[in-house]
Amino acid sequence: MEKLILRYVKGLPVDASNWQKRMNKKYGKLSNIVKNIDYDIKHGANKSQVISLFSRIRKESFFHDLQINKESMDRLDNLERELHIPQHTDNIRAVLRSLSSNADSKFGLLSKTASS
Repeated sequence: MEKLILRYVKGLPVDASNWQKRMNKKYGKLSNIVKNIDYDIKHGANKSQVISLFSRIRKESFFHDLQINKESMDRLDNLERELHIPQHTDNIRAVLRSLSSNADSKFGLLSKTASS
């Protein structure tokens, strides 16, 4: 499954042969990739493994060449959207934590001033 996702996110190389282009046109569509990932999930893979792979691609320096390529990140975003995986979950959680801590501190100050 990891090879499949990485192959899709990388896309075709610039010097791809006619055979590679033909196979990508036939099997490399987003719908085929989603079907293959769903099949893998039905037969033993966890959705958490897929999510962790997406987060590794976004964060680890090993995937730097994919991170700087806008088209690769667009393909990754589309894949997450099709699999109904919340995008950038770590960033959303961090924002929610900061908002809740800010709200707690504000309400804590308000309750202290109201009781005085």
